[in-house]
Amino acid sequence: LAPEQEKINPLINCMMGTRNPPALGDECIAELNLDTDVVQLYECLNSDLGSQLLHEYGVETKAQDPKVNYVPWIVINDEFSQENLDAAQADLTGLLCSKYLPDSPACA
Repeated sequence: LAPEQEKINPLINCMMGTRNPPALGDECIAELNLDTDVVQLYECLNSDLGSQLLHEYGVETKAQDPKVNYVPWIVINDEFSQENLDAAQADLTGLLCSKYLPDSPACA
């Protein structure tokens, strides 16, 4: 994983653990001891770019085949498979390292 992903993925997981994810941004940032600026997070959430990104991801989600029927819906390399979904929910790092990134230093 890229350094940004190593920080962002736990933040997303924390925020998605509630019915109102943006409301927990500052709490999750503090809990994870991230150096992310909460003000920047909220500015992005409330910006035209934030709205545009949310719309684009919504369009992408609606276009999935098969249709997304729960979260997390794991798509790797623009393809969904039940096998990958099951494996990723059990051990995402293991799946990525064994099937997609076997030569990555992060998987050593």
